[in-house]
Amino acid sequence: MTSQQKNILTALVFGNIVLFCCLAPAGYFVVSQPAGTDPVQSAMTTVQAFLPATPTRRATLTPTQPPPTLPLEPGWKLAVLSADKFAIASPPSWEIKTLTPTNLAAQIDELAKKNPQLASSLKGQSAEYVAKIKFIGYETATSVVREGFMPNVNVIHNVEKSDLTLEDWIKASEKELAQYKPSIRRVRGSAGEMAEIKFTLPLKIANNQTVNLASAQYLILRGRDSYAISCVHLDKQAATFAPICEKIGLSFRWAN
Repeated sequence: MTSQQKNILTALVFGNIVLFCCLAPAGYFVVSQPAGTDPVQSAMTTVQAFLPATPTRRATLTPTQPPPTLPLEPGWKLAVLSADKFAIASPPSWEIKTLTPTNLAAQIDELAKKNPQLASSLKGQSAEYVAKIKFIGYETATSVVREGFMPNVNVIHNVEKSDLTLEDWIKASEKELAQYKPSIRRVRGSAGEMAEIKFTLPLKIANNQTVNLASAQYLILRGRDSYAISCVHLDKQAATFAPICEKIGLSFRWAN
């Protein structure tokens, strides 16, 4: 595996860690970094030893029938991001933000009204890093918001400069998340084969309290386009939101 491929994998793994807490009062990984630090660049330095030095061969693609598109849940909204070649569904009570280079600043300002910590964190990162975030969605039901945490989802889209396989991505994620004992399996979604990664981790919130977050991530590749769908909720909300996160992740489909 080349140094460039190692950097790609590291950025993808840590990009998810930084963002899956996006609607939390503070992010576990974000708050651990000095002010002004680019978390992806910092992560690249930290994780190099985890990634294998052996060459990676690009898998030969065999033509197959397109995967069946899963039907939408009743009442769910489908957001289509044609420029990024994907669409994703979310429940009717979730507010969504689709981010583009032209509306990014305005959307972050709008987001700041509901979560100033997240907006401040995003503004503190490099423009190139933030530009990879294409979609953010979060629960707005009053009964859930009262619990102090809004379950949320985000999608990161990156165009790779060299070949990358799903197995590479899985191995890098597994090693970096080892302390959280992730559950990893391959699943079939509307867009085809994906890697599903589930784990929990502690997060410090207001009044120095610590809560456990449950994260479900779905990783998929299409040529050199890589997509990471990350959905998070409080561990105690799992009975309600774990199935919702899974349905959101598997609803990811190709727009063109």
